[in-house]
Amino acid sequence: QPELESLSIWRDNVPTANALSYLTNPWVGSTVSNNGADQKTVVGTISPETAAHLRFVDDAVAIRDRAVAMQKLAEDHITQVHQPGEEVRWLSLASGTAEPSIKAANSSTEVNGVDVELTVVDYDGKALKFVQENAQKAGFEGTINTIQANILAEDLSTQLSNATGRSPQYDVVENMGFEEYLPQDGDELAAKKGASLPQASEFTRRAYDMVK
Repeated sequence: QPELESLSIWRDNVPTANALSYLTNPWVGSTVSNNGADQKTVVGTISPETAAHLRFVDDAVAIRDRAVAMQKLAEDHITQVHQPGEEVRWLSLASGTAEPSIKAANSSTEVNGVDVELTVVDYDGKALKFVQENAQKAGFEGTINTIQANILAEDLSTQLSNATGRSPQYDVVENMGFEEYLPQDGDELAAKKGASLPQASEFTRRAYDMVK
């Protein structure tokens, strides 16, 4: 149906990080493309019907809600701990196109006057390309690093140290929404992922160990 053509284009992006970007900004009349898909690029205009889907599907609501919550938590923490002009090292793990992280870091810079160094780590090289583009669009004034790496690797902190030339200790470590992809002993629903993946609690512990 013509009114759902833009929804079809959006679905071509699933499950890439680019699909999440449209869930973050579900505006009628904006452009949607299958830029994240491995096929000929198709561009369309988001219809009211497609915008309704992008706004109200459960996962989209959750993505936007936790982005707001993360921004609030980060701003409050930075206000309590850091003085204007101080450097804040921020690590974002598997955040896709990193729009929520960039927005939160931008807001912290404006509200608290800190100097944010944002390091975004993802296995998806295409997502990291969008990170740089999104930072430019958002007018991000801090420093932004993109590192392509497997965030589930046991030696992730060593990889980050080698890539940045700095200690793998950060003021803010954010891994928003990644735990639901990992199994955890005691889950009522059987994990659909392979046994080689770490437990959600193990992954969170590694992230926590990189908090300064």
